[in-house]
Amino acid sequence: MIVDMHFHSNHSIDARGSITNLILGLDSNDIESISITDHNSLTQHQEIIDVLPKNKFISNRVFFGVELSCICDVTPGVELHILAYWNNSPVLDHESDIVKLIDGIKSITQVQFRLMTEEINTIEKSSLLNFWNSYRKAHLNPSVVEHPFIFTLFNRSLAVEFQDDYKKKRKAIKERVLESLDWPQFPSCEEVINKIVSSNGVAVLAHPERYKLSNGVFSNLLQSLVNYGLCGIENREGSYSNYISEFELLESQGSDLHDLTCFGSKPHLDRFINKVDISPLQNKIKSCVC
Repeated sequence: MIVDMHFHSNHSIDARGSITNLILGLDSNDIESISITDHNSLTQHQEIIDVLPKNKFISNRVFFGVELSCICDVTPGVELHILAYWNNSPVLDHESDIVKLIDGIKSITQVQFRLMTEEINTIEKSSLLNFWNSYRKAHLNPSVVEHPFIFTLFNRSLAVEFQDDYKKKRKAIKERVLESLDWPQFPSCEEVINKIVSSNGVAVLAHPERYKLSNGVFSNLLQSLVNYGLCGIENREGSYSNYISEFELLESQGSDLHDLTCFGSKPHLDRFINKVDISPLQNKIKSCVC
């Protein structure tokens, strides 16, 4: 049975695939439980709410989630991602602090996207070759041309030429933008985690292996995040078990899939290197206390 607490749908700017059919097909797809954690957005929650009444037996297997961008003084210059989970979605309370926070982060993301787009469009076509393939492989999205992010930025004929070094190019482009424009900053991890906790949510650190931090810096980071109210950490590769024990964190796993057409495929399932018992985390979410 598949348990995936971190993946994306077409409610994320860099992902594709509708969640309705996925939710309605939980049994046929051998899915035990899931959480759709789109980037800095709660619009997916409304789609989930609209779908759940169609199958009352799956409501306790779908958790409301979101992946939020933030920054921390311990790791200057590093954008961290915090996963938030709720048993009941906060999306219906439009005046709540957490909804206002997420709407603000989404607005920042849109400004960053626009600035990056403007900068990318100033680069000659020849320098954009080999731009996209590494990102496509990393997120299991087999279709460059149909990808909403790339299709928004570039025309179809140019999109098909992107190949290998997206991350390198993206970093260089972002540095150029930072040098010439006022790049909007995400809120602090302290604010993000505090708002998650105060909304009866559970905060989990996403994909820690991506931050490339030394053991000492990562320990200091975790201590700060735990002080703010962090409850868990993803341990997909099994390399963070010592930190889980040291900081008494709950363990989670997620594929970070960005293409729902790949859900349940061998490449998707191969991402779960370390099989995690996430029932303690799910029980925490269900209790609505963090």
